[in-house]
Amino acid sequence: MQNEIDIIHLHGFIGALSPSILLAIKNTKKTKHFYVVQTMHEFHLVCPNSILFDYSTRKICEACLSHKVKYPIFIKRCDRRGRIFTLIKGVRSLIANNIIGHATLVDKIITPSNFVKEKLIQGKIIEGKIITISNPIVLREYDADEEKENIICFFGRFSKEKNLVFLIECFNSWKQKSKNDFKLLLIGSGDYEDEMRLAALRSKYKSDIIFKPFIPHKLLYTEIKKIKYYAMTSNCFENAPMGILESLAFNAVSIVPDIGGMKEMIEDIIKVGGIYKAQDMESWCDTMDSLERNYEKLLAQLKENKNNLISRYSEETYLKNVNKLYREIKQ
Repeated sequence: MQNEIDIIHLHGFIGALSPSILLAIKNTKKTKHFYVVQTMHEFHLVCPNSILFDYSTRKICEACLSHKVKYPIFIKRCDRRGRIFTLIKGVRSLIANNIIGHATLVDKIITPSNFVKEKLIQGKIIEGKIITISNPIVLREYDADEEKENIICFFGRFSKEKNLVFLIECFNSWKQKSKNDFKLLLIGSGDYEDEMRLAALRSKYKSDIIFKPFIPHKLLYTEIKKIKYYAMTSNCFENAPMGILESLAFNAVSIVPDIGGMKEMIEDIIKVGGIYKAQDMESWCDTMDSLERNYEKLLAQLKENKNNLISRYSEETYLKNVNKLYREIKQ
């Protein structure tokens, strides 16, 4: 017996599949009754390049945000691979949004942060279609009470928008000013790695800058359970960065710029951490000084807040919220 579909839930299909999946759904809707839900893990409904970032200038870009037809992308080089791939993304956006009608096709949009919701509204997506359901915070199975070492860490993809040369430069400046014994641990790989390694080699403190490749999660957790701070220096907005949550699991305090989902996660969810003025080295150094002066107090507050977050942002709570949305959409 064939089961009838009542809900299709889309996730991050845009990078792996063409808009043909949307056309198939649209055509099927002509003869079948069902609802479409999409979780937006980035901004592709309002930005053809998906992340509101221009790789050619290495700056945040909102040129297409308010336009129904995202024509500015056709005169830019937003994609990290150059103009041809930028044009392809522009054509894909034109087909998906203006010919197939992506936003009209979707009945409800889930955003993992209020920041993403606000950007979609700025991009003329109907506010009533959007609901924020935060990603689950998985904090089980970890022995987080490891003795901490003086380590600032970033783990993740080494790409231009992560702005990690700036992190290395901030670390150099802070070491110079405060004469501390901290180390900077960089775990990952990517097309920005050569530039990062060159910046580290030029550093007076190159012996304190450690690179490690991507490693399996269990080994990664062995590394990060001893760090004091998790650092993000992205010059794109980000969304709801999982690195901050994974660091929280191991009682690491995060330091992030005052933009996008990074700021929201520290201010509104975790409520402990350092927020500095984006692209401002002096602000980064001052924020690190403040974190160090107040570290014991911050660590105690972080542990207390983490315990409160376990039930509030558990996998079970997340699934309940999604199921509640499914029930409501069918009423």
